[in-house]
Amino acid sequence: MNWMTETDRKSLVALITYPELSGKELSEIVGMSQSSLLRSRKRLIEGGVIFPVKIPSFSKLGLSVLFTGFGVMKEDVAREVPSRMDDIFFLSTEKGKGFGMGAARTYSDFYGLLVSLTSKFTKEDMKSFGFQAAPLDMMKIWRLADVGPLLAHDLSVDIWREDNPNEVLYTGSADLSKSEFEVFKAIIEHPDWSVYQIANEVGASRQKIYRLDRKFREEGLYVDKIIPDLKALGYEILIFAEWVMPSKRYDTILERITGRDMPWPLTLITSPIEGFMVAAFRNFRESRAIGERMKAMSFELSMESYRPNVLTISLQDASYPVNMDFRGILRTLARR
Repeated sequence: MNWMTETDRKSLVALITYPELSGKELSEIVGMSQSSLLRSRKRLIEGGVIFPVKIPSFSKLGLSVLFTGFGVMKEDVAREVPSRMDDIFFLSTEKGKGFGMGAARTYSDFYGLLVSLTSKFTKEDMKSFGFQAAPLDMMKIWRLADVGPLLAHDLSVDIWREDNPNEVLYTGSADLSKSEFEVFKAIIEHPDWSVYQIANEVGASRQKIYRLDRKFREEGLYVDKIIPDLKALGYEILIFAEWVMPSKRYDTILERITGRDMPWPLTLITSPIEGFMVAAFRNFRESRAIGERMKAMSFELSMESYRPNVLTISLQDASYPVNMDFRGILRTLARR
């Protein structure tokens, strides 16, 4: 990314950290003119460095279970895994291994998906497999596709936010009519579309789209995100780590994981007895730090039997881009 200027780097971190703010509000935070910020944003989009995502509020849509799955399998078997599955919104695979993240309406729905997936493979096909599933109301979404802190650290850009923008994802409930859901579905599936494009897609007036989008925002039905192309920014490794823990150790472990001596996770989600994280690194040497530090933490806390599972993905060889796709979840909800 040699073409990126200092202004581009500052704009990149600002846009990713505060995706919900207007150009005027953001320019005041970062201390640059709005025109400079917008020019930089245009360069970053046209250069394929950033793209917008709207993450729907799981709880408000009636989803109650958040889950992850990971595994290592034969490469020829791994090629049979579809790139898109209902209920799964994040998937990254590479040479016979990978991990995914999803949300389900009930635990029975999640278990049905698990049965469907595992029924396609024999014990010999899978070298290892694991999953976590927990009720959303008992989980804390510290970060979900929040790349701002990582880039702020690595690019030495001093921009920080104190609040947690992910809280709306697992609190409250909403009741959308069929026509409202169709508009909501279009907005989530096409986060870069204009109001005019959304209106043409669903056959509604622009005034209706404006009104409903304002309602969705006010009720916290989705969270705006801007996700960068980590590979384009020079990151080579993606790490997925999951662990279980005694509930009495929860506060201590969380303090260690969120401390400055650990890498900046892109995603960090915990419950009182388990957790998982996703982190990115510029090279393999840096990525080894997470496994070593987590193993050392287990030893220091006399928790050798609770050592985390760590899976490494090469972004250079990954089959699917690091992206979030909610079309499967929305299709599932539309059928109900």
